[in-house]
Amino acid sequence: MSNGAPSTTYSESNLTNTTPADFNQPPNVNAQGLSEAAINQLIDQKMQSVLNALGKSMTERAQMQLEIDALKTSEQELKNQVENVILNNEQLIERVEKVEIENAQLKQMLNEMEISGQIKRLKKTEREEWKNETRKIEEKVEELELNLRNESEKRHELEMLRKEMGEIGGAGHFFGNDKDTYNGGERDQMRGEELVKVQRLLVAGEKKINLKFLRSDNLEVAESGWTIQFKSARKDCGGDGKYFYLWISNKEGGAKFKATAQEIGGWNGEEANRRELQSEKDGMRQRIKYEKVADYSFVRFNITIL
Repeated sequence: MSNGAPSTTYSESNLTNTTPADFNQPPNVNAQGLSEAAINQLIDQKMQSVLNALGKSMTERAQMQLEIDALKTSEQELKNQVENVILNNEQLIERVEKVEIENAQLKQMLNEMEISGQIKRLKKTEREEWKNETRKIEEKVEELELNLRNESEKRHELEMLRKEMGEIGGAGHFFGNDKDTYNGGERDQMRGEELVKVQRLLVAGEKKINLKFLRSDNLEVAESGWTIQFKSARKDCGGDGKYFYLWISNKEGGAKFKATAQEIGGWNGEEANRRELQSEKDGMRQRIKYEKVADYSFVRFNITIL
């Protein structure tokens, strides 16, 4: 062993570990293994992409400018159209106002024509109304004159009938001795012919009459719109044994009446069972019922038409 400095021994592994990583790489090669040509090509590609994007952007910008110009043109056209519409509206408003004025004038003319026509019609209507009123007055006068003539004729006829018939014939009331003619009286019972004369009195307007019936009679007489019916109270003559019935009616359905009823003795005219009676409505007729008491030969009614 020598006394000199100690010597260092390097193994292959030590040499490998201390050698730089790019020691064995060729020149113009980067750390990623790209050559300068590859890098230049990559740069060219990137530049081309940028240029393409820039060109596209310029094209789009030009297109946008065209669209903006088109919008401005459309806006101007729209403004022109709006101005035309406003102008047309103003003209339309003027025409409408003109038409309204013409309509107002026409309406005024029509109103004047209508008023004129109404005045003419009114005058014509007034003339027609005056004629109608005059005609109505004339008709009423004629009707009154006719009624007066009829009333005058009826009064004359009534007076003649009263004189002809007298109280015994049934005109007016009769309260005298009413015994039969066999015993010296002035009349017997009334039947068809006598009752017809009494009905003629009623037609002529007589309000007071008297009727005399035989207690056993059942009869009905109609004449000139008046009807008189008498029904006996005697059961052997179809009666109910209690009441005499008298009906009076006219064609108007009225003939309400009151009566003084009496039983009359045939042989001496004695009066019995006097009753004041008021008629009652029986269908279309007026009726009284008179209770039989004395059972004398005759029944007499002094009647007032109400």
